[in-house]
Amino acid sequence: MSFYPVTLNLENRICLVVGGGRVAARKVAGLCRGGASVRLISAEIVDEIRPWIAGHEGCTPVEWFNRNYALGDLQDVFLAFAATSDPAVQREIVDEARRRGVMLNVCDDPEASGFHVPAHFRRGGILVSVSTGAQSPALAALLRGRLEGVIGPEYDLVNRLLGAVRRALLAVGGSAEENGRVLHKLMESGIVEKILQGEWFQIQQILCTILPETVDGAKLTADFVEEGEGIGLIRPLSLRAFSKPNS
Repeated sequence: MSFYPVTLNLENRICLVVGGGRVAARKVAGLCRGGASVRLISAEIVDEIRPWIAGHEGCTPVEWFNRNYALGDLQDVFLAFAATSDPAVQREIVDEARRRGVMLNVCDDPEASGFHVPAHFRRGGILVSVSTGAQSPALAALLRGRLEGVIGPEYDLVNRLLGAVRRALLAVGGSAEENGRVLHKLMESGIVEKILQGEWFQIQQILCTILPETVDGAKLTADFVEEGEGIGLIRPLSLRAFSKPNS
């Protein structure tokens, strides 16, 4: 099978999980963290699901229907997971999903699934995922673990600082082509490594040198210094105002 990589915006989308076991619990947790409006249908649920029904981690509480699946449950559903232990029920859910055009993951049947959830982890706004094309979930989990050791929480700060730079460029009205050149030049400047090393004065120098005059690189840097210190990145002795050299 060939797959197309995509990340979905599930904010306020109705997503359904049918089943109440540990597999269903993982799907519920992932959907809640992804901002979905989650419906759960199962006559029995494991304890891991109950906190999500109460709005765990500040998420929207899961809407639990304490009963078995019935025809029509996929109406108005954007995305669904079939996670029951009954093969006949799984087939019924597959049939309804196909009739309604609902994207469905069948947790025990990759061939019947319209999508697969890769092994993944988050670093703030960064989402890193690994797929083996539904061949080997164990290998995907192994690779995810290795990547988790390489991409630490400090990368979220990198992502947000560079995101702030991009938003600042868009705000001053530069062309897409020019902004692309500036961002590409930043990536080649070593700024990512400087952020990870906490070399904030050098970060400020890079920004003030590469960014156009209309973007305040010193302010962009200063906004993130305290946070960088808070997560253990080194704060320099001085962040005195840096003036862009005359070109």
